[in-house]
Amino acid sequence: MRITLGNHFAAMALNTLLLMDLPVDVASQTCSGLLDSHRSSQVKTLSRDGRPDRSYRIQTHATYDASKPSKVVLMFHGWGGSGGSYARGGWARFADEHNYIIVAPDGLGSTKSWTFPGSSDGIGQDGTSVTTCDNTKTDPNYCDPSCDCTNRCGWTHCLDDDFEFVVDLISDLDNHICVDASSVYAVGISNGGMFAWSLGQNSTTAALLAGIGPIIGLPHHDYNIGSGSSGSDLPVIGVYGSSDCIVPPGDGLEPYVETCDGEAYRYVDARFIHYTWADNYGCDVSGFFPGDEAPHIYDSSRPSDVQCRTHCDPMAGQPMSVDCRADMGHSSPTWTLDVVLTFFDEHAGGVLTDAPTMSPAPSFHQIAHSTRESLYVREMSVHGHGRMVAASFFLAQLAG
Repeated sequence: MRITLGNHFAAMALNTLLLMDLPVDVASQTCSGLLDSHRSSQVKTLSRDGRPDRSYRIQTHATYDASKPSKVVLMFHGWGGSGGSYARGGWARFADEHNYIIVAPDGLGSTKSWTFPGSSDGIGQDGTSVTTCDNTKTDPNYCDPSCDCTNRCGWTHCLDDDFEFVVDLISDLDNHICVDASSVYAVGISNGGMFAWSLGQNSTTAALLAGIGPIIGLPHHDYNIGSGSSGSDLPVIGVYGSSDCIVPPGDGLEPYVETCDGEAYRYVDARFIHYTWADNYGCDVSGFFPGDEAPHIYDSSRPSDVQCRTHCDPMAGQPMSVDCRADMGHSSPTWTLDVVLTFFDEHAGGVLTDAPTMSPAPSFHQIAHSTRESLYVREMSVHGHGRMVAASFFLAQLAG
């Protein structure tokens, strides 16, 4: 029997089977009449009633067989970027090595972007407070012409619901490629990475995904939200630049980090959101504050100057939340995709099959817990947010 993505509820049902540990015979899926050439790159247009037409690129891998289901990685570009960047160079090479089809859509707006909570209007979860940047400043103001901005904090488009688009996109893939519905992943760079986090937090889109991999991207402050997957089984690995000023990952001292380039946009501290997801998974976070360094070192396919940590013990068979830091700024070398896809493969659709090497580390910073606790309680009551992404950076996406 073929499990089709023609109706996105079928994929939701498939993920439900995975959560219940019921057998899913992917090998029995069959496809016909679809894109049949390996290493093919094609641009598709998705037309939707009452919505803007959207374009996306499909890049099949070297061993793609149209009669057999393939893993898919949705690649979301950064602010001012384009999906075509991921159909060549190191991105395509690593997708080939891991046997993933790349599906890379284009954002919308005067500067192509992805809209996620707080990004277009600067508003926090209460629906009224401006939280994504320091609104006492008057500039910069990156308001997209498609938005009716009431503050200077918004910076993405207001032309479409990008979450609905992703649901429609995944459904449309069934018309073009043979998809393993249990192995659809979301990876994003910068603004795309922020959107990938939000796709994992949204219950509708989370149900369609097997994992997320945000690269140099974090949610806006006030959106430290756990997994939207009903079974809390959506693994996440984030890769961040330790010297990034555009989207600083932070050091755990406060729940949010403000950009250090003077623009005063605010993002959730990476340690805080990875702690939230680890706790959401049922990982043992007892004895730790959200800003503490995670106790385990996660060794995966990565350069030697990258350190990845997690609160989850993979030997217990738990899906993990992994925080990786690289000695870089706001850049996205293509090896970051290798790290992310290796992590996805280890989880095999949300179920960890081969535990990576883990080693213990000190459980706490050398800081008084009373100081950390008082700081945490004080800051959790404060709204904050956001940040913009320099378009010139995205030339780095093409580098290998």
